[in-house]
Amino acid sequence: MSLVPYYLQYLSEICEGTRQAPEGLALSEQDDLKKALQLQAGIAEMGIPAFVRACAAQDGTEIPQSDYDSFDPAELNASISPATIRIAGAADTVDGIESVNAGFINLARVQLGKAETLKIQLSEGLVNVDDVQEATVTFDTSGYGEPRAITVSDIRVVNAPSGVDVKVITESINNVTLVGEAEELAAISPSDVIAQVDASAQNITVKGSGQQQFSAQIIVTGTKTVFATGAYSVLCDITVK
Repeated sequence: MSLVPYYLQYLSEICEGTRQAPEGLALSEQDDLKKALQLQAGIAEMGIPAFVRACAAQDGTEIPQSDYDSFDPAELNASISPATIRIAGAADTVDGIESVNAGFINLARVQLGKAETLKIQLSEGLVNVDDVQEATVTFDTSGYGEPRAITVSDIRVVNAPSGVDVKVITESINNVTLVGEAEELAAISPSDVIAQVDASAQNITVKGSGQQQFSAQIIVTGTKTVFATGAYSVLCDITVK
């Protein structure tokens, strides 16, 4: 299995506030966009394998070493258009600028093959000479088959606290989108796909017994290139024994 599904899940959970940043990754920003950009910069410094390993350690999730060894950053290749813009402003300000940040894309929400649009916003005092207001981000899908939608019925709960029973009410998750290399994607069957709910104490928000919607991580087994995109959730019944 690829590290990509784990990466997408952990990235999304930290951005949405349902997971604490792992050890070695300090986030001080409170604004959602600034926090996401700080997270992105931190992951770039750590490296994706180290980030995934640190997040997995939080939950006690065991990921085979072979998944770390086989990770290829090209799986997440993206291109942005325009790649450059011309700006003008005071010399002492412009001379120190090497790049302009156009925002943050939550990869867990991205549908491969579809472009994402970001607004280009400059700091006060800078002028966008080219008057280009948006940038388009696309992801490299060469060698990938057409995205495939399946229904996932194998839904499992992990990390439920002692004395708490977490029962899945949702019978299946429909229209789960899978992407990957064409040959592997075609060979995937529903039995190869698992939805996993992390019911760790920090993820349970109801007080006492009750029902709660949990994020579901989609795990595709027996493949190196196929993974799920999009965000999915299931309804669970929580009973305190």
